[in-house]
Amino acid sequence: GYACPNADQLINGVKAWWKHAMPEYFRNPRGPSPMPLNLALTWWATQLNKAVNPNDSNIYGVIEGIVSNLGPIRDAGTCTTFAIHNHKSPDKDFALIKQDFKKGSVRYENLIREKDFSRQFANPVSLESFDQMVADKDTGGAEYFFRQVHKQILDTRTNEKTDRITRLNVRLRELQAEMGTLFLQHEIFPNPKPKDTRREHLEKFLGALESIVAEAPALQMQGINLALRHLVNVDFEVLDSVPMDRRRISADHLAMQFQQWINRQAARCAPDGQGVKASDPDWRCLGIDSPDKMREVLGALVKSVLPDMDETVKWLSKLAGYNHNSGDVLDLRRPLAIKMANMICSGRRGSHTCCNPDDLSDPEKVPSADRAHCFYFVEPTIRQMRVIARRDIIPVKRPDQAGDAELVQLCQLYAINPLKAS
Repeated sequence: GYACPNADQLINGVKAWWKHAMPEYFRNPRGPSPMPLNLALTWWATQLNKAVNPNDSNIYGVIEGIVSNLGPIRDAGTCTTFAIHNHKSPDKDFALIKQDFKKGSVRYENLIREKDFSRQFANPVSLESFDQMVADKDTGGAEYFFRQVHKQILDTRTNEKTDRITRLNVRLRELQAEMGTLFLQHEIFPNPKPKDTRREHLEKFLGALESIVAEAPALQMQGINLALRHLVNVDFEVLDSVPMDRRRISADHLAMQFQQWINRQAARCAPDGQGVKASDPDWRCLGIDSPDKMREVLGALVKSVLPDMDETVKWLSKLAGYNHNSGDVLDLRRPLAIKMANMICSGRRGSHTCCNPDDLSDPEKVPSADRAHCFYFVEPTIRQMRVIARRDIIPVKRPDQAGDAELVQLCQLYAINPLKAS
């Protein structure tokens, strides 16, 4: 009788499942979920019994209102809808379907013609589930539901793209490769002399980028402009939902969101092409030619804005408070994504000014059309990155930790030099 009160949790839960189990589908959700997603609607008697008039044309209306806030996970093109009812409940008001909804009856024909019902039960399996729910007085459609789920499991296991063992083996090989690169990360072992490699990485990247920009012809400048915009843009869909409990909004939470963004950007320039879309830019025009280089550059930028984390936490906590008190459950990932990008592109000052306003009144200083990309976005963004690169960030010395000795042994086993790794 009521709309789902925790719809946002269910939606985010399913999206998290898609994100980690079916990343390609998560990034471009078109068609049915590659792995089975079922929506089971229960307790039909109360609503169906309201159809006292056989020609009632809004039998399904209330049910549609109940599931409407489930958003993408109730989309009949994404999930399979099932109907289940308990005809044997001791509470007869909830159990007994008093009206005739058998296949072919007047009420049945009117119901399946209703726009909302026909859309939700367009799948032949779904429509058969409704018929079974009405006719099967013993299990109310549950028997049919579990037969279909069993079939889904068999279909999933015979498809190498969805078979769990096959997918786990693929992931295992990916993790083996990742593990090798992790041993080479800075400060995996205690570093007695912390070094600000962040500044070195940024100065090297920005120096190379400035040389590229200075020599780039107009046509190439468009590609550089596009790639740089993609580089600093934070896609809100890669972020976790902002916690409803403001006490869970912390610098660690923000750092995790930045890391997820870095991981996604690195995947967009993977050499094997996995995760790369046709719309992704050619990162080489920025001097970024590998996922490792992408992680290096973005990691250095994020470390450069660490001093702004506490201020951003306060801002996000206040925003979450407004969201909670207003009663509207808004997706705060969108403003957070903008804020994260602005931390890198604009700093604490807010949007940077691309030039002196007086310059625009001087015809000789107004850029030509072929240099507008550079004048209005590329150069100001590079300048801002230079500002945050020159910040004095004290590197955090990694203390000795449990497991260090075992890491040394693993490095020796796989012929990795721990001193080089540190």
